[in-house]
Amino acid sequence: MCKGDALTDSMDSLVIWVEKGTKDGHIITYKDASDEFINVRPGNINIKVIQLDDPNFERKGDDLKVRVHISLKQALLGFEHTIKHLDGHLVRIDRTNKVTKPGLMERFKGEGMPIFEQYDQSGDLLVTYIVDLPDKLTDK
Repeated sequence: MCKGDALTDSMDSLVIWVEKGTKDGHIITYKDASDEFINVRPGNINIKVIQLDDPNFERKGDDLKVRVHISLKQALLGFEHTIKHLDGHLVRIDRTNKVTKPGLMERFKGEGMPIFEQYDQSGDLLVTYIVDLPDKLTDK
């Protein structure tokens, strides 16, 4: 229907607020928010939160897991890397002059998901390093 049609004009809207850190499957209830009729009390509206997958991050409770691919040279000599977080802020990884073993998992405190209804706390970011080995070695 187009704007101005009778059905559109008579419909109410509902603004839905999903707090940071809300977990998959959480139900948000708006009490007495549905249509009401003569001699009929309005019912509740229940909204179920469905978490969408992200190509880079995996949520485990309040923690976030991410894999960072590095070269053999970076694994042996060290590196610096920046991860763009889900909310857009940057997380800096500094492994300068450190050897990084394949599969090493490093924890970054407070860089995970915001904890639901605890506005000043967040889970951790768990970074697993994947060392991409070359097909063959050269003098370079």
